[in-house]
Amino acid sequence: MTTFTCAACAKTQPDGFAISASFPIGWFNRCLDKRGNLTGSGGRAYLLCQSCGVEANFSGGMSPHLKSLFAERGIYFED
Repeated sequence: MTTFTCAACAKTQPDGFAISASFPIGWFNRCLDKRGNLTGSGGRAYLLCQSCGVEANFSGGMSPHLKSLFAERGIYFED
């Protein structure tokens, strides 16, 4: 059994839940550059839960709250 984990907040979702495009429905596979900005296809992909992956968290750059969640997991972005 696979368990999906949000790269930012560490929320988990078991694969028994409805799956679409190889990750849970409502979750997002976001590509972020080294500054934490959304990119179309470049950068590194992060699986984010429904709360962390919404586009509002990336309006005008990554939100400070989301940046702090990533930092708690040891993932840092340039300023």
